[in-house]
Amino acid sequence: MEQIKDKEYWRPYAASGKEIYLIGANFDTKTRRLDGWLIETLNQ
Repeated sequence: MEQIKDKEYWRPYAASGKEIYLIGANFDTKTRRLDGWLIETLNQ
């Protein structure tokens, strides 16, 4: 989530007027499956 905020991947969508959700996903390298996720709403 820190990387998403630091690199501002959401910036191109900021002027859309829509609510923006930041979604971070973690994949387990051994099982190759989704291991966890975080979801935050961006407060502009």
